[in-house]
Amino acid sequence: MAALLADSQVKFTRAILTADSPTLATAIARFGEQEAAAQLRQGAAVLSSARTNATVEIATAQAQQILAEARRQAAEILQQSQEALAAKERDLAEREAKLKLAAMRVFEPCGDVSRRSPPAGLQARPNPGRLGGSRTADQQTCL
Repeated sequence: MAALLADSQVKFTRAILTADSPTLATAIARFGEQEAAAQLRQGAAVLSSARTNATVEIATAQAQQILAEARRQAAEILQQSQEALAAKERDLAEREAKLKLAAMRVFEPCGDVSRRSPPAGLQARPNPGRLGGSRTADQQTCL
């Protein structure tokens, strides 16, 4: 032990030895301080990087939540729009069907009037109207 203590009192320097040159123990202590300072700087850099990464991760997670909510709302709006469109199409189809039914009731076809016999009491006599003289009054109403 005494030898180790004696060795630690030896002067150490890379330059020429002077009275101010540090001893081996002092040099080891300085090296230890420098090493501790370097570890602190590295720890601070790692901590700073970790804080930055955490901030980025938090922002990314929040952005994903916002996007998920926006997609959900967009899907809901799309579904509502499709339902409204389907309802309007049903209403339109119903209205068209009602119009066709009304048109069929108003404009019943006369059929083939050339083969119909005139009602009792009416004779087929020439009608001097603008359609020519060979049609009956019944035939003219179906035109």
